[in-house]
Amino acid sequence: MTIRVSNGTLKRTTKCTCSFQCLKDDVRDVCTVDRCIQDEFCFLKEQKERECPYRTPFGYSYICTCPIRNELYRRYRI
Repeated sequence: MTIRVSNGTLKRTTKCTCSFQCLKDDVRDVCTVDRCIQDEFCFLKEQKERECPYRTPFGYSYICTCPIRNELYRRYRI
C-alpha cells in the first residue's frame, strides 16, 4: 500500500527524529493508537521504547501529537 500524507502535514512535522520511517512500508514501526481526539492528538495504546519529541505522558498513558502519526491513523487506521 502506498502511504501518503498531505504537504501541510509534512511541513508541520518539524521535530521528527526517526527520518520519517513511518512513511516507509518496509520499516514502519509506530506506536499503537487507541483513539484520536479532534485531529490534534492520539491516545496511545502501546508506545515504542525509543525517544520521541511528540510523545507526552498523560496519566498512566501517553498521547501523541505527531502530525504524520495522527494523519496515518485517521486516513489508513495504521
